[in-house]
Amino acid sequence: MRKKRHHYRFRAFTNVLGCTLVLLLMGVTMLGALAVQHLKEELMGEGTMITLTIDTEKASRADVEGSLSERIMALQDSLAAERFVDSLRYISAEEVLQEQTVLLGTDPEEFLGFNPYCTEMELCIGATYTHTDSLAAIAQHLTSTYPLIDEVQYDVEFVEHTANAITRASRLSMMLVWTVALLFVVLLTLTYNVVHVNIRARRFHINTMRLVGASNWFIQSVFLKRSLLTGIVAGLCADAVLAAIVYGISQTEEPYAQYVTLPSFLITALAVFVLGILLLLFCTLLSVARYVRMKEQKMYR
Repeated sequence: MRKKRHHYRFRAFTNVLGCTLVLLLMGVTMLGALAVQHLKEELMGEGTMITLTIDTEKASRADVEGSLSERIMALQDSLAAERFVDSLRYISAEEVLQEQTVLLGTDPEEFLGFNPYCTEMELCIGATYTHTDSLAAIAQHLTSTYPLIDEVQYDVEFVEHTANAITRASRLSMMLVWTVALLFVVLLTLTYNVVHVNIRARRFHINTMRLVGASNWFIQSVFLKRSLLTGIVAGLCADAVLAAIVYGISQTEEPYAQYVTLPSFLITALAVFVLGILLLLFCTLLSVARYVRMKEQKMYR
């Protein structure tokens, strides 16, 4: 009797350990996928800054109705209405001169005798258009549509770097999502096999319960309670190890640590805990239902 009790305890321990390891692996992969998604959203949320140079002297000489200030105000309204503009900032030539004086440490107007800088507008372009081709088309559209705009400037290298980073993050995120799906299939298969083997070893006990008049639901409830307990223990163990991993990452100064956030951990921990319980209950229900309906002669095969 004592050996049999130790055997059942060891089997229960191996069941919890196997489920914990697979749930932990799935949780780590899911946490990585959420971190990559957070990085991708941050990259896409930055947008791109475009600087528009407005030649006020050329605009003043142009034979167009309205004062220069009115035309600049109209230009601001028109640019703000463009679908690719998230925000804009008007910078007068005097403000540009002040910024460059602070940057250079000297006032260019003192030895040139005039302000060499033009009025500018900074446009924040939406993340959807953060691509080299899109920005080139936007620059052409701005210069051809608005005569006041003399030049369009943006950092091409930054745009290419951001676009490549977003593409790599998207591919990595998709790979991790497929990995999570594969691990789910592995967990489902492993859980079903483990539960099926354990219930098959107790098929004669199920038959004895049927012979004494136990209902199918009563027989199933006995095994479902054990699977529920196993799922809770395995889920809590996996979440505990996952919490230790997240805490260890948060204590480092690595750049990726900022993307492993508390909300991501809470979502992952809840998913791992619930998934472990549901899978064990589902597999137990399938396995017990098979032996409950099985004839006694087939149990010996």
